[in-house]
Amino acid sequence: MNALNPAHKGRDIDLSAVNDFATLLARRAQASPERVSLLFLGDGETETERETFASLDEKAGAIAASLRKKAAVGDRILLLFGPGLDFVSAFFGCLYAGMVAVPVHLPRRNQSLDKLEVIATNAHPTVLLATTVTAQAVTDRLRDCDYLSRAALLCVEDAYAAPAADFVRHDVDPASIAFLQYTSGSTGDPKGVMVSHANLIANERVIRQAFLHSHDSVLVGWLPLFHDMGLMGNVLQPIFSGFTSVLMPPAAAIQKPMRVLRAVSTYRGNTCGGPNFFFDLCASKYSVDELARDGTLDLSCWTRAFSGSEPVRHETVVRFSETFAPHGFRRAALYPCYGLAETTLFASGNATFDAALSIDLDRTQLEQHRVCEPVGEALRAAVVSCGTGWPGHDIVIVDPATLETCGADRIGEIWLSGPSVALGYWRNEALTAFAFHAAIAGRPGARYLRTGDLGFMCDGELYVTGRLKEILIIRGRNHYPQDIEVTAGDAHPALRQGGGAAFSIEVDGAEQLCLVHEVERESLRRLNRPEILRAVRAAVAGRHDLQLTELILIRPGELPKTTSGKTRRRACREIHAAHGFQALGVAVDTVSEDARSTALAD
Repeated sequence: MNALNPAHKGRDIDLSAVNDFATLLARRAQASPERVSLLFLGDGETETERETFASLDEKAGAIAASLRKKAAVGDRILLLFGPGLDFVSAFFGCLYAGMVAVPVHLPRRNQSLDKLEVIATNAHPTVLLATTVTAQAVTDRLRDCDYLSRAALLCVEDAYAAPAADFVRHDVDPASIAFLQYTSGSTGDPKGVMVSHANLIANERVIRQAFLHSHDSVLVGWLPLFHDMGLMGNVLQPIFSGFTSVLMPPAAAIQKPMRVLRAVSTYRGNTCGGPNFFFDLCASKYSVDELARDGTLDLSCWTRAFSGSEPVRHETVVRFSETFAPHGFRRAALYPCYGLAETTLFASGNATFDAALSIDLDRTQLEQHRVCEPVGEALRAAVVSCGTGWPGHDIVIVDPATLETCGADRIGEIWLSGPSVALGYWRNEALTAFAFHAAIAGRPGARYLRTGDLGFMCDGELYVTGRLKEILIIRGRNHYPQDIEVTAGDAHPALRQGGGAAFSIEVDGAEQLCLVHEVERESLRRLNRPEILRAVRAAVAGRHDLQLTELILIRPGELPKTTSGKTRRRACREIHAAHGFQALGVAVDTVSEDARSTALAD
């Protein structure tokens, strides 16, 4: 029981008898019509919208009835929404109508429509579903996009106003596609992951079990709703488990992270989280002394602080825990987890409320895909566990070249199987066969998903070390770009945490290291470029035994990232090749046996 939903506001339902989300929401609306399902803080602080299970069910039915007049069962419906709860009504409207929802990022006025056009060309949407405001903002720009201009437009306000009393929900086949989750495109063009109704239910069952959620839990969320972690974690999991989700726009959280922490404290949130960079941002923005002056922040209710979507840093776990411990936060609440769109969302996480495990490895051996204890403090690298797999789901580490399973001392590609693994990629049979129907050598019967992620298992726990496609090979040695980026970001206070991209460039026929890095906004006026170069070069050389060939400094917010905050290293490399960065400073280092020359251009 909580303040948002007193005990008299409805009852729980039998989840074992539910096979799809359309049926689930309808049953929750019957069992707990007045129970608050979703609450939205428009500016991150003030409530501007709320939906009960009954109102959400009613709006979904109205949208479904209007969709039936414009599209057929199985058609793709593009969801063009900014932050707010209309997106959720639209998503369920698609499920109620038996149509395939296609959530997408709504481009800003100054953003290219290229990615949206790639998605539309692949999905062939019949209808564009939007609010009146978003429709007005993008309609003129969509006329030049072939598949976008062909689709009919439906504004949710018009659907809400239309009578839908005689509407009957579509009888869902659990094996059919519920929605297309387009990947973030951090290593290439976005691909449409076909998530079935059965996948959704299977994954939400696991999340409920892993996070120990109940009918009376409360979640605080700020992640984009069109993205897998925002949709499955912050919207569908609360609806599945029957509790309230308190949401806010991503921009409100990033601009002022205290809004998220304050919402956890105010609404007594049990679950809240995001990528590693968010915890870094909180710990770096607020000092212990500054927080000590705030006697009202109480984080003792926060029992699941999930961290996923990017590698979890041991330093971040320690720093965040120490910073917020005086306000009731417990280190055991930090919950590193692993997942991807191809497994619906969640793949591994801690099975207990114990503090997240981390192990110390030899960094030079780690770069060669070997798991060994460090021989000295200088070579020590802490790797954080992403927990265990869950019943019915299998995790295997496989050599991507030989397709044989790896020993405990080797790093390989992470392969997954189980009911949460999606059906494949929409209209891409070749890539579906390669990624979703992989077989381990000597085991022809079982089929696995090739994740493209690298890692190893130790005592049943999964440790993720990097991406197969993004490994840098320089002078015959493997280097994880995210490790170099962390080293660079820590080297000088003018460099923005999480604002770097490391990639290789070819110089005189050899691969060399290039780094693009954002600077902190406060440092723009007094940017000491030579000092930054010296600090970064020394840190990278000392920790990774690598010579930094080129360092490009850029303004905050200019580093190419996906909508979920992942660094787009491939895009960075392409922009660099086209001389496309508007650099604040460029340092070029040319190394020979006889001399070294450094030039710094403003």
